[in-house]
Amino acid sequence: MMGPRPALACLAAAAHLACACALPPTDEVHGEHLDYAWEPALTPCAGTIPSMDAFIPFAAAELGLRPEDLPRVTYTWLSEDAYYAQSPDDDFVHTGNFRLAHAYGAAPAILHELAHAIDDGARSGRRFFIEGLAEALTPSLRGGPRYHVADPRPFLTATMADDLDAIAGLYGTGGAFVAYLLAVHGPAPFLDLHRRLGPASTESRIRRVFADVYGNDLDAEVELFLGDACPAGATAVPQPYACAAPTLPWRTPTEFFDTRAIACDDPVTVGGHGDAYASATVAVTLDVPEDGAYELRALGDRDTRAILASCGPCPWLAHDTAIEPTPAIAHLRAGRHALVYTGDARALALAGAQIVRSPTFDE
Repeated sequence: MMGPRPALACLAAAAHLACACALPPTDEVHGEHLDYAWEPALTPCAGTIPSMDAFIPFAAAELGLRPEDLPRVTYTWLSEDAYYAQSPDDDFVHTGNFRLAHAYGAAPAILHELAHAIDDGARSGRRFFIEGLAEALTPSLRGGPRYHVADPRPFLTATMADDLDAIAGLYGTGGAFVAYLLAVHGPAPFLDLHRRLGPASTESRIRRVFADVYGNDLDAEVELFLGDACPAGATAVPQPYACAAPTLPWRTPTEFFDTRAIACDDPVTVGGHGDAYASATVAVTLDVPEDGAYELRALGDRDTRAILASCGPCPWLAHDTAIEPTPAIAHLRAGRHALVYTGDARALALAGAQIVRSPTFDE
């Protein structure tokens, strides 16, 4: 990877963005798969660019593709003023956007927009599946249900010009349904469906293409999706990107213990600070040894957050756990989990978690 050099992001913008005005000068780094640019007044954390670069082969693997099958992309981190000068004037609050293979936003690492930039179907597909794929590949880990499982049929032909409930369905329900399709049927049929639909495809055409691709009626598939059971043979794809983080051992056979400093200059820290933004994350993984009850407790500063997310099968049904300073019991499934810490990128933040097997509380 080359060091930063001055670059005019508006050169890329001329090819990829319908800009209202010229983008400001930026610094730029060229990774193996991605070009990353940012305004000089902004400070990406040390792990941001390597993490964004590594997301490309991760996403390719999730979709059964090779990294070289995906377009080379650019991500530009802009100040809020510069971002909104480039973005559509609409009522939907957003912090990121994309044009072809150029993703940009008012935050240093918006993976959702990067997922759009590598998605061929996003150039001319149906919005429900465009947003659904990006949400499926890059779910927000906040605690609680990872996706919003609801009937997708009312949103199949929704657009960004519809009301906010319809737009929410494009993202939340779209992400859940696409995650289901990827986990149960694999990526190949979804990519076929995605590429065969156009931006104005009617519901009847969506139904015909769906039946042709999946060999099943859309209504019947939706009923299976709305069930609360994990079907036999369903995979763990798509996984949160945090599931690719390094794995830490347990301190004892029954206790996991981890404490760390979140520092923006640490190569494992993703995020940045500048303008209105100041957030940093560090992700690790751990292997839960057996199904059962565990006592979870957050360590470190009270303004840091810790989220525990399963990396197991049937991700559309996943419930992620916000770990609090007050100990609480959670019932975990055996297998790989991601632990994501978030703190302030402007100062050293202390974070950590303790997870202890508590068989007394087994169901």
